This record gives sequence, structure tokens and C-alpha cells, in this order.
Amino acid sequence: MHSDAGWDVENGSSDGIQPDLLVSLTAPKKAAVHFCGRYHYLGGRFVPPALEKKYQLNLPPYPGTECVYQLP
Repeated sequence: MHSDAGWDVENGSSDGIQPDLLVSLTAPKKAAVHFCGRYHYLGGRFVPPALEKKYQLNLPPYPGTECVYQLP
């Protein structure tokens, strides 16, 4: 499955795209392990606790009322 940015969500970029910023929605995808840029943000905060537990997403706590979280 390809994202709009040209990355395969499991395998990463096949055409040499090397972004400096990656925004993962809901949870980081497998392709995030191939990301070498400086900034990786998780956007969402809309996953119900039951789904997070069911799929073992282990999402970080969003600070305050923020809708994004900068991943280390």
C-alpha cells in the first residue's frame, strides 16, 4: 500500500525520496524504520483506549491538549 508521499507503508521509499520530516498518523508504520530524517511526529490522539490495547499500539501520552507528539 502506498501513501500519498510515495512511500510504501511497509517498505519505505523505492524512488530515493529522503524526507527530513515524517508525520505518522495514528501509529508509526513499518516503513518508519527506514526514515533517516530529523523529525518524526505522531499525529492523531483519536485512537480509543480499547483499540490501542487490542492492537498493542503502545502510543505515547500526548502532552496537554496537543494533537501531535514528536517521536525520539
